[in-house]
Amino acid sequence: MSGHADELGLAAACLRGDPDALARFEHEHLAPVAATLRRAGYDRTLVDETIQLVRYRLLVATPERPAKLATYRGLGSLRGWLRVTALRQARALLGPRPVTLASERDPAADPAQLEAALLARDHGADLRRIVRAAIASLDEPARHALRLEVVDGLPHHEIAALHHVHRTTIVRWIEDARATIAAAVRRGLRHELGLGPATVDSFLRSLAGLELSLASALRAG
Repeated sequence: MSGHADELGLAAACLRGDPDALARFEHEHLAPVAATLRRAGYDRTLVDETIQLVRYRLLVATPERPAKLATYRGLGSLRGWLRVTALRQARALLGPRPVTLASERDPAADPAQLEAALLARDHGADLRRIVRAAIASLDEPARHALRLEVVDGLPHHEIAALHHVHRTTIVRWIEDARATIAAAVRRGLRHELGLGPATVDSFLRSLAGLELSLASALRAG
C-alpha cells in the first residue's frame, strides 16, 4: 500500500476540498476519462454533463452515502481505480450507443439514426425542460427514491431501508416514476415539438441524454 501513499493523500485532500488537490485530480484523473469517452464517439456536451455527475458522486457525500472517492483504499493505483469507477458510471448514463453527428458526413448512414442525432442536438434543452416538469409532478417519496437511484447510485434495498419500506415498494415507486416521466416526455415531444410517434420512438431509443437529463434535473432539485 505504501506505493500508493501519495495517491491516498491526494484522495484525502480532495475530500477535504483542498483546491490544489482538486485541480490536480481534475487534470490527472477526470480529464483523461472525459477524453476516453469523447474518443469513443460520445457527444461532447453529454460527456461534459456526465463528468459533472461523476465528479459529484466521487467528491460529494450526502446523508445517504459517502463520497465514492472515500472508498479508495490505496490497494491499486488511483488512476486505475478511478478509470474503472468513473467509466462504469459514465457508460451507465451514456449507454452503449453514442449519439454523434458524424453520420451526417456518411451517405450510407441510417436515416433514422441521423434524424435522432439531429433532434438530440437541436432539442436537448426542450428535453431537459420537459423532464424537469415531469419530475416536479412526482410525489416527494417517489422523487427522493428516484434521486437516490439515479444520482447517488444506491441499490434498491438501501433505498428501502432509508424509507422504512419493503424493497418491492421501492421498485414500484421507481418504476411508476419512470413511467410517469417517460409518458410526459413522449407527450411533450409530440405535442410541443410536433414530432410523430415513430420519430419520438427513434429519438428516445437513440438518445443517451435522456437518463443524463433525468440525473441532472434530480440533482438540481
